[in-house]
Amino acid sequence: MVAELLTTETFIFDSVINLALFIILILVYTKTRELYTLSLEKGIRYLNYAMLFYLIGISFNYAIVLVNFLTQEYFAVTPLTLIIRFFNIMGSSLGGFYLAYCIMWRKFEHFRKSPTIITAKLVCISLFIASAETFLLVNYGVQIPFIYFGILIAVLLFAILTNHECCTKKQKEMPVNPYLSLVGLSLGVYVVLFIEALLLPVLFTVHFYSKAIVLVFALTFYYHVQRVL
Repeated sequence: MVAELLTTETFIFDSVINLALFIILILVYTKTRELYTLSLEKGIRYLNYAMLFYLIGISFNYAIVLVNFLTQEYFAVTPLTLIIRFFNIMGSSLGGFYLAYCIMWRKFEHFRKSPTIITAKLVCISLFIASAETFLLVNYGVQIPFIYFGILIAVLLFAILTNHECCTKKQKEMPVNPYLSLVGLSLGVYVVLFIEALLLPVLFTVHFYSKAIVLVFALTFYYHVQRVL
């Protein structure tokens, strides 16, 4: 199975998918940055932050793909792979948190929470997640980042349900949040990647299907950004 993961064909496939995702994230980041400059709307600002950290996360994710291919060692635990994995998890965690925050910021602002304090807390939580996953990998050989996926899926799901409930109760006063669909699509990406991580050790072909599904989600995400913003 490891040999299948490290073939030239798989590397080219992963490179194309990562490049496509990177371009989509760049387009969304540029679009949201321009819109925030014009409107100064906080939801767009936090969505823009999410795209920035997703760009960081996907860059380190491709670094993992590249190192694995060059060294021909998929499950190797080295200082380099640990550092890359650490920043991949941290960047992707912050991206997920800011995406949830773009539909939740009014709730926190209601309690007069400073954006700086919120940012510091999100960074600390992301550091904890990345550190915990690194610890479990080094000391217990746990390859699947259960903590990362568990927390991010729970946070995004909580943000969606809470926001939807709030909009339902105040339907006449408050329309459905336009970013709700974006958060829902991102939740789908985390779920798909989690399923891939669970099945990959025993079913390699799930890798191709999951990456294709993630790309479809990303294209749909970009379409929704163009439509709702």
